[in-house]
Amino acid sequence: MKGLSILFVLQGLSFFIQSLVNILEDKNGKFINLNFNPQLYIIGIFIGILFIFAGIGIGLRKKYAFYLSVSLCSLMSLYVLVGVVFLINQNSIGPLVLIAINLLIYLAIARYILKRKLYFNKH
Repeated sequence: MKGLSILFVLQGLSFFIQSLVNILEDKNGKFINLNFNPQLYIIGIFIGILFIFAGIGIGLRKKYAFYLSVSLCSLMSLYVLVGVVFLINQNSIGPLVLIAINLLIYLAIARYILKRKLYFNKH
């Protein structure tokens, strides 16, 4: 679980830093073919902070980390599924394989955490 905690912290740092850089550069956001306001990158900063808290909590075996990590993996799976729907509407199959791999990774991490619920009850 220590490796998973490090991966959660790194994932959170990447979301946080990328969103912060995009806000500072005032880039227009783009999700597949939809443009959105650059101020919506604040959501990425918030999710990055949640990933960092979940990673630290997993390392310290806190009970909140169990619920937060499963919720974040479910949220990211939903985000990937929305991307799949937009790619299917564009009739592009190539990137669909990469998105399917991301979906499987997030679902596998959520299942791994759910199977080790007793790990979080030790403290």
